[in-house]
Amino acid sequence: MIVGFVHTGLGETLIFKGWRQSAPDIARQHRNIIWASWHLVTICCVAFGIILLAVGAGVEDLTSLILYIIAAAFLLSSGLVLLATRGKHPGWVVLLIIAVLTVTFT
Repeated sequence: MIVGFVHTGLGETLIFKGWRQSAPDIARQHRNIIWASWHLVTICCVAFGIILLAVGAGVEDLTSLILYIIAAAFLLSSGLVLLATRGKHPGWVVLLIIAVLTVTFT
């Protein structure tokens, strides 16, 4: 989980802060999806970290917990892409569908 938070912090500090001051020569919508994709790594790192903590703690119903964590990660990812692209990138729909399907199998 720490790797994810460091990844986000360094990205915001070293990359995206500069982009806000002097944007690269690419379309705003492309910058927004790159920004969202960067932060999807953090969501995945946190989800994997929670799963590893659960495994280490010996959680009994591990399968259900893992599926709920995966669903939550996809749901958060969907919301991030939706907000970052103002709904213009269809990835948020696919991520939402994956979250819903994952919950239905728990």
